[in-house]
Order: sequence, then structure tokens, then C-alpha cells
Amino acid sequence: MELIVTNTYFKRQKNKLVTYVSGGTVSANDYLMLGRCDQRYIKNIKVIAGEKCVSQHRLLVGDVFISSAPRKAKRMHIPRMKVWKLRDPDVKQEFARLVTDRKDEVFEADSVESKWNAMKEVWQIMPQPVKR
Repeated sequence: MELIVTNTYFKRQKNKLVTYVSGGTVSANDYLMLGRCDQRYIKNIKVIAGEKCVSQHRLLVGDVFISSAPRKAKRMHIPRMKVWKLRDPDVKQEFARLVTDRKDEVFEADSVESKWNAMKEVWQIMPQPVKR
């Protein structure tokens, strides 16, 4: 679920992490969970010792900074052309054959867009190196 426990995100003394006190038993069993993508908004997590929201529990408080700026859209991954494969002589020869076979199709295209698409298809079907 890609959640983080924000109580453990900040370094605190033991007594500042305790959220439950009953007799001689102390423990940290109240947690504030937040999505990993939103962790930049949380600035501080603390336990307020003087405030008791229920008889044995201490109040857990988180300082959250929320900006009014919208989130940036994720950029799409554009696969890279693997031109280093052309170092293999067999791949180089096969690629040259593909370009030669398609050159008439590129020159006969009537628009720039169709010429570009024809060349792009040649570049994208780069042959794989032969494993020996």
C-alpha cells in the first residue's frame, strides 16, 4: 500500500513516543500512517504528554504542511533507442538492409508526418544482436 509510519520517521526520545500509559506499562501503540508520496507534507509528529484524549492514551499530533500548488503530473517514460547494438556487425548489416528496403516508402510519402512515421518504424524495429 506504500504507507509510512510517520511516528518512526522522526527521531524522538523514548518518553516522547509513548502514547499509552497504564500503571507501569508504557507503549507506543498509536500511529499516524501516511502515503509515501505524501511524506513531504508531514513536518513533525509529537505526543503531547499533558493532554489525555482517553484515560490512558496520550494525544498524537502531526504537523502537516499542505501547499495550494497542485501536484505535478508524472512524466511518461519514453524508451531510449539502443544504438549501441549497431556495434554488432550482424545487427548493423540487418539495420542497413531495413533502411534500404524502406527508403522508397519514405521518399514516396506525401506529407512530413507520413515520412516521419515511416522512418520511426524503421528505427523502432532495430534487430536484436545474434547470441553466439
